[in-house]
Amino acid sequence: MAPAWSEDHDSQQLDQTAAVVWAMAEVLGQKGERPSAENWSVAEKALRFLEQRLSAGVHATGMDLWETFRGKFTYTQATFIAAFRAGSQLAEQMGKKDEAIHWRNLAEQAKAALLQKFWTGDRFLRGFSPDGHPDKTPDASVLGVLFPFGILDLTIRWSGASAKRQCGRFCGN
Repeated sequence: MAPAWSEDHDSQQLDQTAAVVWAMAEVLGQKGERPSAENWSVAEKALRFLEQRLSAGVHATGMDLWETFRGKFTYTQATFIAAFRAGSQLAEQMGKKDEAIHWRNLAEQAKAALLQKFWTGDRFLRGFSPDGHPDKTPDASVLGVLFPFGILDLTIRWSGASAKRQCGRFCGN
């Protein structure tokens, strides 16, 4: 769970830490296993780390998925939502109901911020520069809201239509 490849504190790649929590829950779920005390300890430390880097539902400035740009990104936001959802699931399996509710609430807060701040009405922004300017550059990483993290439910009409338009922009349709 090393969220940075550089010495620069602002260069943290926060999606790495979030993806570990999500992946842990996915693997355990696929194997039909509950988290061990050690699994939970790792997940809880990672979740607390992520929570400290959340403000008004949006993740702190860090590096993008490609380790190229600094800012706040749709993909990283999706990983935070997925991690908090996974944390809720893991906490529930550990019998920690209050923590499960806490992580679920953070997931909902982060998803609301994703839809309010990163969605333009017809596409997701790649993100925002460190000084807050929207980055409308098309980037495949925004598809993380669909796969693998499943943040948007494609069975909901607006999500499906919006996702199809979004995919069409990348696929040249």
